[in-house]
Amino acid sequence: MNNSPKNLEIPIIIVHKGNPFYLKKVIKQIRLFNKNNPIYLLGDKCNEKTKDVNHYFISDYFSSAKEFEKKYIHMSSNLYGYELFCFQRWFVINEFVEEKKLKNFLCLDSDVLIYCNISEFFSAYLKYDHTTCSGWVPCFSLFNNVSIYKFCNYIIELYTNPKYLSRLKQRYNDEFYR
Repeated sequence: MNNSPKNLEIPIIIVHKGNPFYLKKVIKQIRLFNKNNPIYLLGDKCNEKTKDVNHYFISDYFSSAKEFEKKYIHMSSNLYGYELFCFQRWFVINEFVEEKKLKNFLCLDSDVLIYCNISEFFSAYLKYDHTTCSGWVPCFSLFNNVSIYKFCNYIIELYTNPKYLSRLKQRYNDEFYR
């Protein structure tokens, strides 16, 4: 395989617990347009037999996610465990990327359908540290190994720096206690 930016097969990372009906369909859809891209499913026992992915256990990459839990303050209408894991997955990805020595990779939520070749579409963005979908949440984001590390540090900073924590609490109060 030629590793010039135009021909680099960008790895795809999905973090998911459980085995909902749509997971296999999402993987099949990704593979339809991305024949050679490695797909990493960071999952659990429920989805370890998912076909056409490289499966790894979330629990093997969970030490920094567990540390983050000590800092997390729940400020969401979502259930505590669900919202906490939405943050913890980034720490899982960071540990995985570090171990596997991945440079660039695309993170996808497990319910995102892909209708393009990721490498062709994102090759022009490899010069950037990080992308997000419409400047919103990173549920469809291209990272590099440095930017995911920085993103995890930023999340920690949000919950440990009094200035940022105050802003988070204010936003939560403004949104839910109007």
